[in-house]
Amino acid sequence: MSNNLDLSQVAEAQDQKFQTINDKGAELDAALTEQVTADVSAGNAAVSAAAYRRAIYIKATGAATGGRTVTLPAIKRFVAIANTSTTHSVQFILGSATITLAAAASATAPTIAVVYTDGTANGLYVVTGTTGGVVSAFTDLTDAPASYTSQALKVLRVNAGATAIEFVALTLALNADFPASYAGAGGFMLRVNAGATAVAFEAIPFLVSMFIPGTFGNGALMAQLVFDRNVSFPNHLTGSQGYAQTNATSSTVLDLHKNGAPVGTITFTNAGSTATFALSGGATFAAGDRLAIYNENPADATLADLSITLRGTRT
Repeated sequence: MSNNLDLSQVAEAQDQKFQTINDKGAELDAALTEQVTADVSAGNAAVSAAAYRRAIYIKATGAATGGRTVTLPAIKRFVAIANTSTTHSVQFILGSATITLAAAASATAPTIAVVYTDGTANGLYVVTGTTGGVVSAFTDLTDAPASYTSQALKVLRVNAGATAIEFVALTLALNADFPASYAGAGGFMLRVNAGATAVAFEAIPFLVSMFIPGTFGNGALMAQLVFDRNVSFPNHLTGSQGYAQTNATSSTVLDLHKNGAPVGTITFTNAGSTATFALSGGATFAAGDRLAIYNENPADATLADLSITLRGTRT
């Protein structure tokens, strides 16, 4: 029968057996509840066999420099070891086996590991980890990043191989149904695509809508506006619409001007009420630029009450 804790034993024909039994109870109580302080403030420390058998918690204190060690005896035991120093790590050793406990997070949060010593010369093993390392921080995990350096504001995800976790930038572009790049999408909006299968970047529409009542004389200025932002119109004003409440007597061409110079046309025919547009290569207007519509010269006698919407994009 083993007696690894070196407990008091009742001898044969012993008087006052209760005393020995009470002593053994106290020794067991100590082995399950007491602590030993290993002060390494002045140098390395060693825990005696007697102290090791009578404590469950071995606490290193006062590590004022790196490399301080606490030597444990070769006795079969489960114990908790701790480093309470907030400035330096401490090594717990048994023969050639070493367990390093990092500096404590605070005075009330020591770095702790549960270990087993198997009674052999080098028999020191970590119970709280399977690789011999002690987890005192998230970065100590073997399947996690080793450092927080350059990882500010990033999030965690399982890696592509489903074998570990990694830090990644928090960005919508990570999703498969999202555009792969922001290149060329400055100032664009995000919306669901026409197929309702993903999201896409699109330029923000800019609509110029107007109603021009009545008829106008030869070459008259029919409408004019000034832009408060940058706006681009596509080739031949794709997507624009025009409607005449009263049709033209003959085909009528209205002139589009940018800052006083002609850039395109709006044509109404005598055969229908809708308009066609011409703007070769499109046109871009900056804040402060003017867009004007001038009547044909000579004017059509009947074309009247026009509704026009020019479709562009904000740039």
